[in-house]
Amino acid sequence: MNFSFELTNTIKQQVEIIDAALVRLNQPPFFENLDFVFDGDSAGTFQLIARRKSCDRNFATIEFHLLGDGLRVDIDNIPETFMWSSDEITNKHDLILAFLCDMLRCFVLVERSKSGIVVKLFDPLGNLIDSINVRNLGLFPKNNLKDITGHLFFPIYAGSGHSDT
Repeated sequence: MNFSFELTNTIKQQVEIIDAALVRLNQPPFFENLDFVFDGDSAGTFQLIARRKSCDRNFATIEFHLLGDGLRVDIDNIPETFMWSSDEITNKHDLILAFLCDMLRCFVLVERSKSGIVVKLFDPLGNLIDSINVRNLGLFPKNNLKDITGHLFFPIYAGSGHSDT
């Protein structure tokens, strides 16, 4: 992949962890992976944005924002669904790598309510792998089940490897 700017060490670090997740799932590395489209070289604080190409199946929209100070992942158009600083990528490398693998190989359930957004990851057998409260609106959330809307997305790379470190 050719860009009109040189990737900083911070961006290279982010590409390396995404590459490691993709390769672990038997997929081509980030810049060689035809599933991703790269937008622009630099826009404001963003160094590089990669979007997963849409396809006919029910996949979550996923964006990797490679920033000057860390990695941001947006899922289903939820800004800053996940964010890790450069220090976190260095110090918690194995945990972030395992999470990225899970995010790419698991079913993703996005639940929205008046009080917040929760993202849940399920393995192919339906076991809950992780549940992340992305947004919490208000101190005392009160939801009836009828107030919660959910969208279940297929795994991006179903049956591709595993996240064991």
